[in-house]
Order: sequence, then C-alpha cells, then structure tokens
Amino acid sequence: MSFVVPIIENILDVMNKYYFKNRKEVNNMNNKGFTVVELLASFTLTMVVVVFLFEIVLELKNVYVDMSLKTAILNKNSIVATTLHNYFGESVETSSISSPNNSIKVGDTTITMPDKTTIEGFNVNSDCPDYVISTNNCYVKVSYTVKSAYLEKDIPFNYIHTYNS
Repeated sequence: MSFVVPIIENILDVMNKYYFKNRKEVNNMNNKGFTVVELLASFTLTMVVVVFLFEIVLELKNVYVDMSLKTAILNKNSIVATTLHNYFGESVETSSISSPNNSIKVGDTTITMPDKTTIEGFNVNSDCPDYVISTNNCYVKVSYTVKSAYLEKDIPFNYIHTYNS
C-alpha cells in the first residue's frame, strides 16, 4: 500500500502543474456573484416546487367545494325529514308533497336546495299491503336524488313513515 501514496502524489503534482496552472488567477477574481447555471438551476427547482404547491391548492379547493356542498345538502335533507315527520304527525295526506323548482314542498313549508344542485327522481309512494298484519301496516315513502356537477357522487334521500290504516 505504501507504493500507492507516491503515485497519487505524482498525479497531484502533474495536475497542479498543468491542469490548475491558472488557478491562482481564478482565486484572485472577485467571486461574489452567481453563475448563470446556478441561477437557472435554482429557478427551475423553485418552479417545480411552486407547480406542486399549486396542484395541492387546487385539489384542496375542490375538496372544500365538494364537502361544503355535501354539508349544505345534508342539512337541507335533515330539514326535509323533520318537516315530513311533523307533517305526518298531523295527517297522512300525500297530495301536498311536491318538488317545484329545485325545492321540496311539504304542506305550507318549502325547503329550497342549495344553488348549483338539482332534484331528480322525486317520488312519493304510499301503500297499505293486505298481507301485513301489525299495528303499523301502511307506509309513505318520499325519495329523491340531489345531483350537482360539483359533487363526485349523487346524494340520495329516502324517508319512510309508517302508520295505521
């Protein structure tokens, strides 16, 4: 191993003599600035980070819009369910339950769905099957689906009220 050290020293001497002969001139220059390559590399790296952060912000915005619209629809569905429950406590009349202009009308009460949504498949069914022998042998079912281009999935609503015939 001791024979390697003189060989390395000779290689370093040759490099210093021929390759780094102008090194003293370079060291005497004023090196306080950045090279163009350093500036381009830092600018490119910064732009890559900014693009990824921008994509994250856009995705978070989409999630926020989706979740806020879902929350608003679920709150309205809860109000519809409470209104139906109170309405069916008084009577079982289904003719005054309708869906005009993106809203649900139950008796005199109208619940309007949030903007940018539509109600589809609104249906009111009532039935008193003869084969059911129990205290609550009749039912009324109110169902619809709330759709929006801003939602990943449609939100269904089903309400079933049982009563005696």
